Amino acid sequence: MTIALLLHELATNSAKYGSLSVPDGRVSLRSSMANDVLHQRGRDGPPVSAPPKRGFGLRLLSRALDQFGGGTEIFFEPTGVVCNMHLTLPAGDRSEPLGEDGGQKLTPRAT
Repeated sequence: MTIALLLHELATNSAKYGSLSVPDGRVSLRSSMANDVLHQRGRDGPPVSAPPKRGFGLRLLSRALDQFGGGTEIFFEPTGVVCNMHLTLPAGDRSEPLGEDGGQKLTPRAT
């Protein structure tokens, strides 16, 4: 849920102010779990600059991945926002029983 919330925050901001606020804008999302990185990049949108103060979204992005032993790097490049999320996903036993909703129960591991 944490990752979904972070992606939702990035998409919402992109739709309001960034790449997704214009018809030709794009957002790409790449993951490399071998390196424990989820990479999001906006492009072809309006020019971007760092906000004058840190609002809810930036505070959320900077703290939410602590529970997974990770963090976030955000770059306000003129061509679009770049966000690198570093996290360590739990290495659960795939034979564990599924949760009530059919998903596998995962718990963060201590670092």
